[in-house]
Amino acid sequence: MSDIPEVLKSILELARWAPSGDNLQPWRFEILGEDRLRLHIRRENDVYDFGGAATRTTSGVMLETLRIAASSQARGMKWVLAFEDPAALKFEIDFPLLPSLAQDPLAAWIKQRSVDRRPYRMQALTEAEKQALQSAVGPMFQIRWFETFAEKWAITRLNARATWLRLTIPETFAIHQRIIDWDNRLSPDRVPATAVGLDPMTRQLMRWALGNWARASFLNHYLAGPLMPVIEMDVLPGLRCAAHFAFTCPQALTSRDEIFLAAGQALQRFWLTAASLGLVMQPAFATLAFAYYGERARSFSTEPGTASKATAIAQEFNLRFGLGSEQAPFLGRIGRQVVAPPSSRSTRRELSELIYR
Repeated sequence: MSDIPEVLKSILELARWAPSGDNLQPWRFEILGEDRLRLHIRRENDVYDFGGAATRTTSGVMLETLRIAASSQARGMKWVLAFEDPAALKFEIDFPLLPSLAQDPLAAWIKQRSVDRRPYRMQALTEAEKQALQSAVGPMFQIRWFETFAEKWAITRLNARATWLRLTIPETFAIHQRIIDWDNRLSPDRVPATAVGLDPMTRQLMRWALGNWARASFLNHYLAGPLMPVIEMDVLPGLRCAAHFAFTCPQALTSRDEIFLAAGQALQRFWLTAASLGLVMQPAFATLAFAYYGERARSFSTEPGTASKATAIAQEFNLRFGLGSEQAPFLGRIGRQVVAPPSSRSTRRELSELIYR
């Protein structure tokens, strides 16, 4: 760590707390000089990445976090996408000194922000809160709110369909095996089992089922295996919240890659602003993934019947949003915590582990 310039070390110690899907932290930092680095973002190329969208969103989140973190050192940020291939994206980043630059107020919330998968209070957001969140997102995206019980039920059903599908295909089974941490309440490189939103009994059943695909397949086909996880992870939390929301982007405004990269940047500002307002949220990225496959009739699983299920999700998605998955690049739910912050959460790898060698 002694070979990292102090300015970059301070920036990266904060920026490493950026969120990533399943806490994979696919970024590595290559130090190029006193105030320059190369950001490597690994492509997962799995079913959840749906045409690179998750990689772009994750890249945008990290770029925005770096910008905010840099402001705490009176540094601006300039970046360019320098290279991409099937394995990774690489960004060249400079942090010029701007002595008069004030720290971005959102910097104080980078470490505090987290995913809360529990039910929330149903108290509606105020107009001031919604305006602050829209301002954080910026002009490229409009936030569409779903606040009535009927609207929340419709989005909950859509998300539940996506969860049922992702719990019943072998392609995501291997991912879930890899990313769930069964032994720790604070996990530096995975998602703690105690933070996924399941009660202890359902959690133990899931642990048993994730032992091998044969067990999971038996539960899915003969014992309605996903039923309780869907109820606990989607139905109850989906109805117990202030609102569901979507970022929407007019068609043909820009390219798909640019939309998802910008959505990641907007997402981090939205999320940090929500934290500053005392709000918590949970993404619904799997729904976007399956809507994408259904819209394009694209194969993504060896399990029979998945194509028709994805098509149904895509049709429902279009019905609810009036847009395709590319024009609604982020979905989630938001609200206020019922009880104290959860004692279980994903933490982060040490900075030394994230330096590109």
